[in-house]
Amino acid sequence: MAHGNKYYRILSFDGGGVRGVLSAFLLLRLAKECPEIIENTDLFVGTSVGSFIALALASGVSPEEVVELFSYKNTKKIFGNPKPYYFCKPKYSNQPLKKLLKQLFPESLRLRDLKKHVVIPSFQLYSNKTETWEPTFFNNFPSSDNAHMPVIDVALASSAAPIYFPSHLNYIDGGVIANNPDTAAIGYAVGIQGANAKLDKVVHMSFGTGWNPLRIKRRNPVRWGLIQWMYSFLPGHSNPKLPLFSILTDGDVAADMQVSSHLLNARYLRVSPELNERIHLDDYKKVPLLIEMAKEFNLLPASTFAHTYWNEEKMIYRPISIKI
Repeated sequence: MAHGNKYYRILSFDGGGVRGVLSAFLLLRLAKECPEIIENTDLFVGTSVGSFIALALASGVSPEEVVELFSYKNTKKIFGNPKPYYFCKPKYSNQPLKKLLKQLFPESLRLRDLKKHVVIPSFQLYSNKTETWEPTFFNNFPSSDNAHMPVIDVALASSAAPIYFPSHLNYIDGGVIANNPDTAAIGYAVGIQGANAKLDKVVHMSFGTGWNPLRIKRRNPVRWGLIQWMYSFLPGHSNPKLPLFSILTDGDVAADMQVSSHLLNARYLRVSPELNERIHLDDYKKVPLLIEMAKEFNLLPASTFAHTYWNEEKMIYRPISIKI
């Protein structure tokens, strides 16, 4: 918890593959306008590609270095060599990604070594403790039972998107449970297993990876069965081709936004540009377009929010050493 300061501040970052460059570039712009925003943040939270940003910032990596991770050159290394016949195996190897992560994080760096607190969602396919699958929230709070995990392994576990990448250490992408980690962030901010902050002191800026105004423009979907819900032949970019999948992913993101807004009211701000086309998480060729969108996005509400809640007297932050 922040000592001698009014607010407990959170920055969170959604999953979204190459669209993570939107979050990274918007944060870079914001950090130039409000230099205190990184140093005065208490908790960094990120899912999947958002975990790279959260972990990097918590370890002291600059926003400029984070943006470089999402360059066209680097995203091409990750997504430029899909495997043939990937219906029966992951579409991509995670080795290029692992190599890039090693440029950001020392292999020996563990969650407990980070300068700031983090929460990173993932999903464990089998737990020896519960003998079932279960959500996992990697974190470095004093109560954590996974703070000993290497940061690189945590990042790979949170970003192991099914179909696209192999599972990592029996974990898959945190996006299957919390592609938008807003409510998880607030939970750890106020929970006794986390920061135990007062809810009315929590301030949260949430970075999305862009959104599409989707809808099912049909008067009678009551007649839809398996085929229609799994794949739609309706024309138009706003009609999702995979209706049920899109509802389960995009709908979950919107639900977390609504709940977080109800919990925090004016102390919650969502920063996520509207996209004018569907951009798949592995479409690295769209990185230049995404950067241009981030440059043109109106950042005034975020800048005002940051100056209101982050630009105060520097908080006293004392990271807690965790021995496991």
